[in-house]
Amino acid sequence: MGQTTPHKHKIPVLTLAILAIAGLASSSFWLFNKHTQPHVTEVNHKESKTAVQPEEFTNVQNVPHGVFNYGGSTSWAPIRQVADSGIQAAHPEFKLNYVLPTANGTSGIDGGIKMLIDGKISFAQSSRPITESEYKQAQQQGFKLEQIGVAIDMVAVAVNPNLNISGLTIDQLRSIYTGKITNWKNLGGPNIAIKPFSRPIHNNGTVELFQKEILENQPFGSNVQIVTTTTEGVQKLSAPGAIYFASAAEIVPQ
Repeated sequence: MGQTTPHKHKIPVLTLAILAIAGLASSSFWLFNKHTQPHVTEVNHKESKTAVQPEEFTNVQNVPHGVFNYGGSTSWAPIRQVADSGIQAAHPEFKLNYVLPTANGTSGIDGGIKMLIDGKISFAQSSRPITESEYKQAQQQGFKLEQIGVAIDMVAVAVNPNLNISGLTIDQLRSIYTGKITNWKNLGGPNIAIKPFSRPIHNNGTVELFQKEILENQPFGSNVQIVTTTTEGVQKLSAPGAIYFASAAEIVPQ
């Protein structure tokens, strides 16, 4: 990115038809819709933003009173910024409090679901399905986890804007992240080594989905560099030849 202005950023979006879900006193996940064929396109981030209007929440009936703690997936961060304020404006009696894991806890999906099972939060947000192990853990605690779908998101793939890459096919993206294609010249770009970045697959539903559906369960290539946050991943795009993927809600507005 460097000195390049934001409007030059090329952000192909893989439309994977992911269903994001969350529910009160339940956990949540993203569900890949296999009936939708993934494809690559470009998105203008200025045109893709949608605002959550507070009046959309006023029709919700039987809203409980009190303070409700919740936690979980970082993919929900952009949604929380607009949705929580709208909910609070419509229903001030329903107070939401986002909770981070305690010391030595795991942030993100796994940490959020663990806090839910341990009774530390009222609901969790996630970008993957509940596992059988998590179902059993909840049953051992005397309750049942429930999954409720609430939104659809996409996976965005961003590259260094100086590459002038118009788009990538699913096969090309798979070859990049499995280490089979390592230079942009093989994809119609400049003679620059490809520098793929990703967050770790553990505790990240978007990466789990990417590996399962895009890489077809193949492992990452040895050249894939791991970053801890999407902010770090986007910053890495300033490196020549860089490529990174994450939830579209996290990448497209940047």
